[in-house]
Amino acid sequence: MPKILINTVSAIELVDRNSIYHISNLKEITKIVFKDNFISSIDSLGKLESELPSTIFYRCHKSHLVNLNHVLRIHKSGYVELSNGSKVDIARRRMAEFIDIIRDYITD
Repeated sequence: MPKILINTVSAIELVDRNSIYHISNLKEITKIVFKDNFISSIDSLGKLESELPSTIFYRCHKSHLVNLNHVLRIHKSGYVELSNGSKVDIARRRMAEFIDIIRDYITD
C-alpha cells in the first residue's frame, strides 16, 4: 500500500494514502480525515497535494482536497458528500470541472 509521511506537532505519521477521505486547510493546521477519525498536520495543503497522485486526489476548493475513491454524491448546491458522511465544499468555478473529473474517473 502506498504511504505518505504526515508531519504532526509531535511525530511523523506513516499513512496509507488510500485511507485518506479528504484534507482540509484550517488556518494554522491541515486536517487529514479518515473514515472514523482525523489527524492534524503542520504540513500545508499544497505540500500534501504535491505528494499525492492527482489522478485520485482533486483540489475542489482552495481549502479542500478530496479522494475521488470516496465520493458518494455531488450536491448541486456546492458540496460533495463522501462515503464516511463528510461534506466538503466545492468552489462554484470548479463544479463543472469536478463533475467531468468524476465522470472520467468512474469510466476508466
